[in-house]
Amino acid sequence: METMQPILTPEIEAVLRRYMEIQQEERRIQEEKRSLQFTLFEHLKDAPGREWHVTVADRRVKVIHEESTRVTYNEKMLATRLGDRYLEILAVDPKKLREHERLVEPYLRPVLLQIGTPDRDRIRKGIETGLFSSEDFKGAFVRTVKPFIAVSVGLSTTAL
Repeated sequence: METMQPILTPEIEAVLRRYMEIQQEERRIQEEKRSLQFTLFEHLKDAPGREWHVTVADRRVKVIHEESTRVTYNEKMLATRLGDRYLEILAVDPKKLREHERLVEPYLRPVLLQIGTPDRDRIRKGIETGLFSSEDFKGAFVRTVKPFIAVSVGLSTTAL
């Protein structure tokens, strides 16, 4: 059975056109904002402290300025160079933990009460297999529905 697609009415087309205009405006504003931030930073980079308080257009303005340095390591090179000593410099990387969740999960089981949270898919699976009943979860959760809309704009069909 095929589901029918919604019709593009003139009203909805106007909404999408305005949405696309706003997306373009947001991009332009973000670029301008980055440029202004750079100009402010250049002006304040040698100033003492990390806050600057001024009055602009009869309003108090606080500008926080600081510079941070990000260092990215060549992990393969360091692992090769340092050998077993490489373990001495490693710290837990949350991003890598997420990527390898299934690999580390058995080791985390003893502390899951402190670091875990109920997983919807596991609950479903537990109910399906009979480990739990749906009654076990009655009144133990709050369902919130949050609308989500994303509009991505491709190339102009007239430019193709």
